[in-house]
Amino acid sequence: MVSNTDKKGQALIEIILVLPVLCILMSMITWFTRLLLTRQMLLTAARYGTDMIYYTDMNEDQIRQEIRNYLTDKSIEGRKLNAEKLPDDHIKIHIYRYPTITPFNVYQPINFETSWVEIYYEFSVPTIFTAFSSFIGNKGDLPDKIIISARSEVLAGTGAKR
Repeated sequence: MVSNTDKKGQALIEIILVLPVLCILMSMITWFTRLLLTRQMLLTAARYGTDMIYYTDMNEDQIRQEIRNYLTDKSIEGRKLNAEKLPDDHIKIHIYRYPTITPFNVYQPINFETSWVEIYYEFSVPTIFTAFSSFIGNKGDLPDKIIISARSEVLAGTGAKR
């Protein structure tokens, strides 16, 4: 017959074995949710950039600065990204402004190049995930960094307004 103290001891051992796995699982869920939230923020910022291309006469540097402010401004509530992880080469902008059609150039071929904004953000994989991965036998499967990107284009044929 099993006594109550044996049952309590068994329950304690089971909790000790299961609790670290549950903590790591909850950390992974939280971290992947953060990745998805960041992806959505980048996509919104890219769309904001293409809106600026279409509706304003701003150049690439001005739009890049507006996007950086949008993603990192601490005066606005909500989660903000690290400005150091958004260098100029992580915010790529291409502006193509269609020429004005006049009677003199109406028969010239039109180049249907699009204007676009592309943003990259780099995440470091937490050490606990790499340690857990090597613990379960998947040595070397996890990368050190994950790069999230988002791209938005002005609709082909609409171009950017002048």
